[in-house]
Amino acid sequence: MFALLWLSMAVFPPDTLSNPRFGFSHFESNAALCKLVYSKYIGSELPVYRAYAAAAHMSMANHVWNPYSKWNYFNEGKTQLEKLIQSYPALIELRYIRYTLQRYAPTMLGYTTHQKSDREILLKSIPMLQKSDPFLFHRCKSVLNL
Repeated sequence: MFALLWLSMAVFPPDTLSNPRFGFSHFESNAALCKLVYSKYIGSELPVYRAYAAAAHMSMANHVWNPYSKWNYFNEGKTQLEKLIQSYPALIELRYIRYTLQRYAPTMLGYTTHQKSDREILLKSIPMLQKSDPFLFHRCKSVLNL
């Protein structure tokens, strides 16, 4: 048991097991992290955690070979994320997650519908985030190239 805990600490970014936002930037390169975050947080009561789980599911498309599987992972995660944003439109972190995914998703997927509106929302939220959530503030500044 101790070996499993130690191995998970070595493989996953610090604090990912207690908060999925810390592993978000590693989803693209770490299939095990995507699976862990999805399985652990998809049933969370916190919509932000479920959004990171949806993002992890979408990112699994980077880790499978079969085009059909890629498409399914991406679309299932996208559907989950879009439903969360419809239910909780005021949660800025959900917009950050979607904007980041849209910004870096391959153009051929056509996942750019809300990129401009999410960018505007994030830009307007920067001053508030600086005071209330420094972690998200820095992540937003980075993805917005500010």
